[in-house]
Amino acid sequence: MAGFRPDFWLPDLACFVELTTADQRLVTRKNAKVRRLRLLHPDVEVHLVYQRDFHALLRHHGLGRAGTDAA
Repeated sequence: MAGFRPDFWLPDLACFVELTTADQRLVTRKNAKVRRLRLLHPDVEVHLVYQRDFHALLRHHGLGRAGTDAA
C-alpha cells in the first residue's frame, strides 16, 4: 500500500480531511487507507468527504454552480 497524505489539516478542529473522487476504484482505495491510518494511529482524527457531500456543502453555502453535479 502506498503512503497516505490527507488533503487538509484543520488546526482549529485538530483533524485531517480527505476528499475523494467519484471513481469507485479510487474511493475504495482511499477508504482502505483511512481505515489503516485509524488502526495504526487511533489518536489521529481523519474525516473522509465524498464528492456528493462536497457538492452538497457547496450548494448549501451558495457556492455550487447549477448543473455541475453528477448526482
